[in-house]
Amino acid sequence: MIPSVTLDPATPLGTPRWLWLRYVNGFHDGAHCAKCLLGTPSRRITPRMTPGKEILLIEQDTPYLYLCAGFGKYEWNLHVAMVTSNQAFSVTAHNGATFHFRGLRRLWIPPLELGFRRYPDAMTTCRNFQFGYSAFLSGRPVVSFEDGLAAANALPPGPGQVELTLK
Repeated sequence: MIPSVTLDPATPLGTPRWLWLRYVNGFHDGAHCAKCLLGTPSRRITPRMTPGKEILLIEQDTPYLYLCAGFGKYEWNLHVAMVTSNQAFSVTAHNGATFHFRGLRRLWIPPLELGFRRYPDAMTTCRNFQFGYSAFLSGRPVVSFEDGLAAANALPPGPGQVELTLK
């Protein structure tokens, strides 16, 4: 299956501050945001994507693909790390825009603790940096989004967190 992405025509993209996809083949731990993920940016994924048009992601052969869209507030930004596979999945951004991915498997982006290895907070809170560190420096295999989410939910609450229970 050829990897591709389609912006759902029923959910227009709106006006993201940025939207990019990078074919990732390395990581630079002296930077964060787009600058820390090494590789080739896609020329086809831009804020002017046409809804309903399938875009084939065949510009570069790399171990990972990473999509990032900025919608104003940090917590609204969309981050999707992927590898090629025979799977398909969809992701909906904060503004309701839905991206459909084919021929790809979503990967978990494990969070880093503040102060991790004395990296500045701007780096340890950056999801691009978190993914790059996980994929290239952690020494651990990357895991699917579903497996990572299940493992995170199985952990007891950390310092300052509370466990929620339903009544």
